[in-house]
Amino acid sequence: MPDEKKRRKRGICASRPKLEIAMLEAGIRTQTQLADRIAEQENRSVPPRDTVNRAFREEAVSPATISRIARALGVEPERLYKTETPQSPPTGAKPVPARSGTPKTRCRRLGLYLKDKAGEAFALSLQQAISAPLNAVLLNSALIDTRMLPADITMQYQADALLTIHCSRHGRHLGLRVFLYDGEAETLLWAAATHDAELQQLHAKLANACLRQLKHRLGLSTEPEPATVSLRALESYLQARELMEEHLTEINLRRAQTLLQDAIEDSPGFARAHAALAQALLDNSFMANERQLVEEAKSHCNQALSLAPDDVYARCVHSELLTREGCSDEAVELGHALLDEYPDHVDALKSQAIACLMCHEQNANADGQPLATAGECLTRACAIEPGYWRHHFDLGNYHFSKHEITNALQAFQMAADLKPNLASLLNLGTLYKCLGRLDLSEQSYRRAQQIDPENYAVKDMLGSLLYFREDFEQSARLKQLCLDALLPTETSGLHQMWGDLADALRHLHRWEEAVEAYRKALLTIERDQLSGYALTQDELYKEYYLLTLHRIDPERHPAPSPALDRERFRDFLEQDFYPSGYIKLAQIGILNGWPDLALRALDRAAEICPSFREHPDLKLLKQQYPLTPGTAATSN
Repeated sequence: MPDEKKRRKRGICASRPKLEIAMLEAGIRTQTQLADRIAEQENRSVPPRDTVNRAFREEAVSPATISRIARALGVEPERLYKTETPQSPPTGAKPVPARSGTPKTRCRRLGLYLKDKAGEAFALSLQQAISAPLNAVLLNSALIDTRMLPADITMQYQADALLTIHCSRHGRHLGLRVFLYDGEAETLLWAAATHDAELQQLHAKLANACLRQLKHRLGLSTEPEPATVSLRALESYLQARELMEEHLTEINLRRAQTLLQDAIEDSPGFARAHAALAQALLDNSFMANERQLVEEAKSHCNQALSLAPDDVYARCVHSELLTREGCSDEAVELGHALLDEYPDHVDALKSQAIACLMCHEQNANADGQPLATAGECLTRACAIEPGYWRHHFDLGNYHFSKHEITNALQAFQMAADLKPNLASLLNLGTLYKCLGRLDLSEQSYRRAQQIDPENYAVKDMLGSLLYFREDFEQSARLKQLCLDALLPTETSGLHQMWGDLADALRHLHRWEEAVEAYRKALLTIERDQLSGYALTQDELYKEYYLLTLHRIDPERHPAPSPALDRERFRDFLEQDFYPSGYIKLAQIGILNGWPDLALRALDRAAEICPSFREHPDLKLLKQQYPLTPGTAATSN
């Protein structure tokens, strides 16, 4: 063992920043993948993970070890050395003291080397920003051999220092990394996360952030050192955002949360990692312990805003958090302020659109301005970033809110064509069912099932389709499987899931189970009302659950008081609901013995979704009172 330690001490150290740069260029994301590639090249059964880890810890290793790693990365071994020359220090030599961080104020000529075309706008802005204190030139990358070391490039151009700019892609997201070579070593200067549309609009702002770090490093600033983001934290963040936006499934959402927690642990001052974790927690909170997850989301959102009060993404997540807390009006005001500063920022446009849609749904009697604003924002977002599927998906939701089924269908189809994804396919299936095209509806749901076979939402939608086909046994089975996949609490999931299960059980005459499911639907809807997140039409669901419970089990569940009277029923008929809201209104009319009003509600639903005239719970109503479509609307 002593001999082994002595051998390692006489070895060569690799530079971790150089290793990470070479990995990025080779398309290798982790040390484990690098070890696997070495094993594959050398036909070994066991990857040399410990060897790779020692090199990344900058421990002394043999020249042969660095050569093995370099071969896997496709670079010359000398490019990975921590020092400029590979010679070991002579025996007995005094150790070189660690760099103290002394400012390099002698730096006057600074070269900028752009490795990736995607970062060109940022590089040009950075050059312009740096040119005030220094003489900065963006070097022609065509004249630089990619195998050249930073020392070679600075010598070739007679520069005092070199900034090397990397721009890596993860879906629509980009990672900017700037390395500084100051004549002695190359180290990470600055790193940040953005995306294509944001980079084109805010490249000057990002360049100024990088300049602040450069001034501090060169001793040209007396301000406190800005917070830095490590390469590992940035990589974790980018992987998480890709999972959240490009491959969104339940399991990927959980993976994203783990990656973001790792990023925060590695770089606690990484504001966007805190914001992204808040968003992931909000996305997951519907199906788990909502109160706990929303509180955690609020904590991370506040942390992001304290670290970077002006960060657009953090402010957008704050808007989403406000809508979850029932403060959609406040979220809309926040969105107005954000768009005043950044009128064409796609994240701000999308955030404002979602806040306006929620404001419209939570205030059915309000004017149509929030809905109109949502449409304007989403149309602009699609024009600015036409290749991003989520803008078209959100536009589909806007059209559905306006009861424009054809336009909604086209928007969801565009989103699915750009990126086959669970959400768009599920919505396509729902719209096909709305139009009575049940075979196409099932095809869309099955395609979604192929993407995520165990997803609770797929089971939920398929269960609803089977209910519409009057296969109540299979519908109840799928609805139960859907709920079993959620956290086993009294109020997990959405109240509609419990209500749908209860309806199927009612058709099967499984009365006790149906009563229990209706009770859980009520518990869940009252939770939403307490949290401020309930929609106006949820009042109809609550009334329906209470009336049905009274009809099934009058001894334990008295008639709701005050009951919904005919006058209030007519008021609800004039409000703007989703088709499912009018169906619930029709069911309330039947339970109260008001067939004329029930038919009017059915007419409202069928105006939007023609197939709803064949709804299993309303077919008898149509047979008993065979009015032609539209005649019920004129009834008193």
